[in-house]
Amino acid sequence: MDDLAIFPTLTGQYLAKRICDSIKRRFNEEVKISPSIRKKFEDGTIITKIDESVRKKDCYVIGCMDDSVYKNPPEELIREDIFPDLESMASKKFQLTRNYNDNFMELLSYINALSSSEAMSVTAVVPTYPFARQERTRGREPKLAKMAAEAMESAGANRIISVDVHSPIIEGFFSRFVKFQNLYSSSTIIDYLKTKYAEVFKDFSVVAPDFGGIERARWYADKFGVELIKSDKVKDYNSTAKKIYKIEITKDPKKVSFTVDDMIDTGGTFIELASEVKRRGGEDFYGATSHPLLNGPAIQRLSEAYKEGKIKKIFITNTVNHFYDPEFFKKEGSTLDGLEWPEWIMIDDLLAQCIFNVHNRMSVSQLLK
Repeated sequence: MDDLAIFPTLTGQYLAKRICDSIKRRFNEEVKISPSIRKKFEDGTIITKIDESVRKKDCYVIGCMDDSVYKNPPEELIREDIFPDLESMASKKFQLTRNYNDNFMELLSYINALSSSEAMSVTAVVPTYPFARQERTRGREPKLAKMAAEAMESAGANRIISVDVHSPIIEGFFSRFVKFQNLYSSSTIIDYLKTKYAEVFKDFSVVAPDFGGIERARWYADKFGVELIKSDKVKDYNSTAKKIYKIEITKDPKKVSFTVDDMIDTGGTFIELASEVKRRGGEDFYGATSHPLLNGPAIQRLSEAYKEGKIKKIFITNTVNHFYDPEFFKKEGSTLDGLEWPEWIMIDDLLAQCIFNVHNRMSVSQLLK
């Protein structure tokens, strides 16, 4: 596949390597990370340079918007031999540090560089769609998800591949000249649970996390042939907190319960739901999420909920980068190592299959379910 090139942003590099490995393992096709140069200037500006000819090639930019490693990379884990022209560890750390906006601008930089280099096509592979929760105007707020679509299209993207997009509205933000593929991790997660946890998920309840998550929860309930329990956020007039809502479910769950959501951010909704299920007689509470953002107090909250017996296990995918890349760090593994409640379900094969099919002009309709 000499006419296929994969370029990762810094935070997308670990995932990109796994996608290349998946293509090699499943299709016996050798695909390597294409060479490029990234540089961060003292004022925070990030530039990229494509270091090979991409003329007449299908190019894929792999970018993880959400990340827990490069937000504040620990100096003690950074390899001394990277960036040999930089002497101090502080300077090496500066080159590796990225925030959300940095990740998006680096993605745009790669897209535009490839488009300007006369690539045959440029596909942005963004497992977590940029600014997905700002998809509609609330008061005097910007519609950032639409701005992101316009920015990627303007930069030169011909196709966008994402996973479990927060809202179907987002697909309509692109013109007819840009193909948008929203892949679903549900089949991967369901296959994993039926294979590895067949005994656990024999007789259980699927609980929707809120009104907006009913359709996703119903899909899981139908696939397992079990009941669906709806939930709703209602005002808690006894609360003195800023968030005056509590979660109530419509009926008593079975001993084993399961919920699924597109993302877990700070973990508040997930833990409230687990507490409500426990209050209504549930015992073992499992969950799954496509995008484990795990920002702020999320890890501490979920760890405490696990110790208190509120949650049993959360199945998470690798759309968000929580992994240390051995190219830059002394440590391998993830920032979640040592925790008992998370369990990884990798979606490398899903993304690899999509890239392989698109490149070979094959159908991807089965991946969009």
